Amino acid sequence: MMTVGAASHDDIVTLTQTMREADRLEALRAFPHATVEETVKFSAHVSYVLLSAKSLDTGEAIALAGVAGRQGNLATAWMITTDWVCSHPVPFLRRSGQVLAEMFDRAGCDVFTNLVDDANTLHRRWLTWLGAAWDAPQDLNGHPFHRFYLERKALRHVYGGS
Repeated sequence: MMTVGAASHDDIVTLTQTMREADRLEALRAFPHATVEETVKFSAHVSYVLLSAKSLDTGEAIALAGVAGRQGNLATAWMITTDWVCSHPVPFLRRSGQVLAEMFDRAGCDVFTNLVDDANTLHRRWLTWLGAAWDAPQDLNGHPFHRFYLERKALRHVYGGS
């Protein structure tokens, strides 16, 4: 139901226009002095791993994920999605472990981290299901955000190859 590969410029543009409202709100809260489009394009530009997922039915980009920074064994990973993930949760969950394992391989690290808006419950649930550990909420621009740590070894329960 979905395919994953290197992200194109068109994928980036599509996702800036069709991302879930919770992802849009998270971008606005995290980077209030930039537009959502500027934030996504900047994140894509600084990412040394950049993948997109596309619906096999429509060929449309449904998710964009990147790894932007690395310090030792820790890298900053991010993702935005469209509402497709809400209407097709099982295919998305089934592929997510494999895709993250590929991202870990390409990034050359064993731990991903980033901040997630407290209001982005879908991504918080998904990361928890994958095995992420969480810090206590912290204030970012007047909004509660949670830092996650996702270790490669945590993916073993959702993807045996990692």
